[in-house]
Amino acid sequence: MRISDPKAHKDNLKIMLQGAQEQESAYWAQSAGSRISAAPYCFERAAILLRKQREYDREIEICKRWVSIMDDYQDQPMVKAGRASLTHKGPTSLAIAARLTTAEELAKNPPATPPKAKPAKPKPSLEEVTLPPLTGKITGGHPCEFDVVGESHYQPALRKLRNSRHMATDNDFLADIVAEPGNPYDKTACAIYIEGAKVGYLPRSAAADFFQQVSDMGVTGHWRFQTKAKLTGGWGDRPMVGVLLSLPKP
Repeated sequence: MRISDPKAHKDNLKIMLQGAQEQESAYWAQSAGSRISAAPYCFERAAILLRKQREYDREIEICKRWVSIMDDYQDQPMVKAGRASLTHKGPTSLAIAARLTTAEELAKNPPATPPKAKPAKPKPSLEEVTLPPLTGKITGGHPCEFDVVGESHYQPALRKLRNSRHMATDNDFLADIVAEPGNPYDKTACAIYIEGAKVGYLPRSAAADFFQQVSDMGVTGHWRFQTKAKLTGGWGDRPMVGVLLSLPKP
């Protein structure tokens, strides 16, 4: 089957090799002394693709086949008389000749195989996150109505939590309020964790108040308090999962 549009298959090595074979066979089938030039496109593309695969010996072979055609072509009387195309001096033909030289060098001294990329470290599961020791528990009859902020950044963890329960009958969680005194944006930041996964933060003003209350108790450093929590949304017109805590509203 003759390839009608080689450029449409430029990244298909098999088709480029077939195209080169068609050009080669058609060229040598012509009568000596009146041969019309073959087309170099498939030869060059095949060489390029073979180089990418580090198959230097095959690249050398396809380039030599083209050079052999051009050595014969430039001796044709019509070419010598300047009455035929100068394919052997064209940019593609010269590029193939240059490729041959480079491929021969690469075959003698192949470049080192680049090291395989290290597999990405798996993200820790919800249970693998280490939290500081429990400092205390927040008790009282406060309903889970205190809004956490920043949940949009932690939707994968929240969806995993939500999917682990039948929310209609089992939406009771324990949340950890963890101090982040080293937070570069807010020294009184209080992160919220559920089952070891960060799911948001206390609002800035509420975090400052909570920090002060804990400080008044004589507690400093990286503390952790626990309270009740519920999840909201995650379906219908409320696709984002939210978090509500059992805390007194300011």
